[in-house]
Amino acid sequence: LSQPLRIESGDLSLRWVSGRTRYRELNIEEATLPLTPSARQLDFELAYALPASRARRGFVSRSWRDGAFNIAALATLNPEHARSNHTEFSLLFRYQRAF
Repeated sequence: LSQPLRIESGDLSLRWVSGRTRYRELNIEEATLPLTPSARQLDFELAYALPASRARRGFVSRSWRDGAFNIAALATLNPEHARSNHTEFSLLFRYQRAF
């Protein structure tokens, strides 16, 4: 179980030059954006690793036996810290080997 970092509260204030008048005066515009998230993202992950040397004979060639196979299932509630009615699911596969 993990929770990615997020901003708890705050605003972002922006000012920029959007053009000039016919008298060469600057047009300055401003905007304020709220940064407070609408929900808290939670990640649930279940992972398993198997050294390739322990894999069944014939399944892995000799040159690949120095590494490890990894598999993980991930469920994300309220992705991107935004309140939503859906959950994202991921299935991850990885082979790692030092060189």
